Amino acid sequence: MSDFQAELRELEALSGATIREADEDFHRLADAAIGQALHDCGAQFGITQHYNISAGALVIASQRNFRIPFLKHFSTSVPGDGTVHGRAFESRSQVAVEDVRYDPDYAPHLPVAEEAGFRAVLSTPVPGADNAILGVLSVYYAKPHHFTPEERQAAQKAACNLGRQWTGVSR
Repeated sequence: MSDFQAELRELEALSGATIREADEDFHRLADAAIGQALHDCGAQFGITQHYNISAGALVIASQRNFRIPFLKHFSTSVPGDGTVHGRAFESRSQVAVEDVRYDPDYAPHLPVAEEAGFRAVLSTPVPGADNAILGVLSVYYAKPHHFTPEERQAAQKAACNLGRQWTGVSR
């Protein structure tokens, strides 16, 4: 078995475990939302996470273009861990980091960012019913990036649509 095939099997196993933790409907909707956000924002990578109440953590529900080290490192993220998506969840507002190399809170995660090949992150909470936050949608850029109002709005729209659809499915 080649290294590529071994990595693919490991990725499939990791993705399968993550998907089982997330509700399948949310995964399907999350995958569509991250695809739209990547397209509309011009980003190279993306994840959606749902908040698992019992674990008290954000869990990856869908991802685009990340490899195993990133997925392992962020398979579950606890709010307050310095991640951009954790900050967005905690603050209940969109958080942008134009270059993770210069963000002191992101320092523990910098080796993973360098291996994955991203420098900028835009994380947007996914709103649900009754002002609850269901999770976070994040887009990542390979180079340092100044986020335009249009990119921020596109990510916000994708997150709000995901929240609205998810709330409709879970009723």
